[in-house]
Amino acid sequence: MEIIELFDEDNNPQEFYLLDTFGINEDNYVVLEAIHEDEYYILKTKEKDGELLIYDIDNEDEFNEALEVYEELLEDIDGENYES
Repeated sequence: MEIIELFDEDNNPQEFYLLDTFGINEDNYVVLEAIHEDEYYILKTKEKDGELLIYDIDNEDEFNEALEVYEELLEDIDGENYES
């Protein structure tokens, strides 16, 4: 599992497991799990000048849509596992 390091608002490094990536229309998202906490995050990504940037989702409607799509993806994966 890939580990990525992000910096919090106080510029302290935080490590996360990269669990998944997915897209909705033209937007891309990552799902992260904090290594030292039992917390999960869905964050928005953008590529700028060849560098991947990761942002909080400030819009509640956008976050809810991303969460719903990701939950549907998980259900699809679970369903495929049980059918095989």
